[in-house]
Amino acid sequence: MKLGIRELCVFALLLGFLAGSYMLGFRRLQQQRAFYQRDIAAKHAMLATLVASSASVSELEARLTELRNSVNVFERKLPKQKEVDQILSDVWNLGERHSLRAQSVRPLRVDRAGACSEQPIELSFEGPYTGFAGFLRELESSERIVRITDIDLKRVTDPNKPMQTKLTLNIYFEPESTVTAAVQ
Repeated sequence: MKLGIRELCVFALLLGFLAGSYMLGFRRLQQQRAFYQRDIAAKHAMLATLVASSASVSELEARLTELRNSVNVFERKLPKQKEVDQILSDVWNLGERHSLRAQSVRPLRVDRAGACSEQPIELSFEGPYTGFAGFLRELESSERIVRITDIDLKRVTDPNKPMQTKLTLNIYFEPESTVTAAVQ
């Protein structure tokens, strides 16, 4: 077989088609494929974050339900405003059971604390240290929500004299306005 100019031109033309198809077709398709692969990788990453987020949302919902149950337990322990006097009477009787003599009771200004209110009451007791320790233990184990914010113990050098104690007790209660709003 002889290679002439015509065969060489056909061969060069075929090589040109091959180069042209690479330049115009294959390279453009490779660029599109790389673009689509990057897009798919980004969407897989987004899907992974969404799956993680949905898992954390379900965990958050479970935690929120648990917290709501805890709040309901505390709300059930909150007395009504009219029951504060009864709680104060119970504290008074608790002190007497532990040989503490109440010297003074002074209610302070009621503060609003979110869904509940707190009534600080300043109490002064006189009696033995062991009675005061027992009083605190029993007050801590009471089912009502109370908090002691301040304790002032007077040291007594004479063992025959009673110890003097002044404490501020916060009683938490549900205000009447909340009760009527919940009923409506």
